Amino acid sequence: MKSLNYKTEINTPYGKVSVEAWYHWEHHGIGSYDYWGSICYDPAVPCPEIDDIIPVFDNDDDGECRANILKYIIKEYDDCAEQIAMKLL
Repeated sequence: MKSLNYKTEINTPYGKVSVEAWYHWEHHGIGSYDYWGSICYDPAVPCPEIDDIIPVFDNDDDGECRANILKYIIKEYDDCAEQIAMKLL
């Protein structure tokens, strides 16, 4: 699957942080199925799956601030990914 790039901001305890997110679209439907003799089809709803989140720092951000933001993104990856996914929908 082809990864796409999206630039946005996420909320962190250190304020809003600019990030680049790499994602691809998933479809979580079951496709064709049989229901009491009727052939049906569930086309699914496309959902963005976040593959990677890369913070974009300014030159004037200090090293400690950068390290704290990176730790936060790693620790709270699911929350950060959900913030980005909600903007893509």
